[in-house]
Amino acid sequence: MRLPPRPRPSTKSPHRGVQRNAALLLVVALFAAIFVASLHDADALEAARLLFVLPIGLAAFGFGTRGGLLAGIIAGALVTAWNAVSGADFGPLAIASWASVFVLVGSMLGWFIDSRRRLEERSTRYSELSLDLFCRIPATMINTTMLTTSCTMRASKPATRAEPPVPVASRLRWR
Repeated sequence: MRLPPRPRPSTKSPHRGVQRNAALLLVVALFAAIFVASLHDADALEAARLLFVLPIGLAAFGFGTRGGLLAGIIAGALVTAWNAVSGADFGPLAIASWASVFVLVGSMLGWFIDSRRRLEERSTRYSELSLDLFCRIPATMINTTMLTTSCTMRASKPATRAEPPVPVASRLRWR
């Protein structure tokens, strides 16, 4: 017997769009501030180039692999622009090494963030499915009063974020 498909509730936050816009604004502001600071103080160039990792990490955290990769490319382009504007004497190998580090950091951090999000979604989905399966076990296998009570509680009171659902298995007594 095949169970009918059940619509899945959305696990995404309703404020996700606002958070992404705020993260994008902060990334752009950080890139601009670090670039302007590196133009005004050539002695602090090493620190300024190292600070480019902050907006790269923020973009990777907010937008995943694509955001980290794009932020790494932008940071590499800003280091190249700084080299051209300030008249510094960096060779192409130095610029390529910094750009490759930025791209590598952004893409790897974004990949880790995406992997974590996929794992979290799968874990949530499996948890929901396992709780639903307990409500479909034949009554001859378990104490029917406990099953009825737990399935009724599950259907009448949705789980909130502050109060995680208690696994149904802990409330069941096997015969």
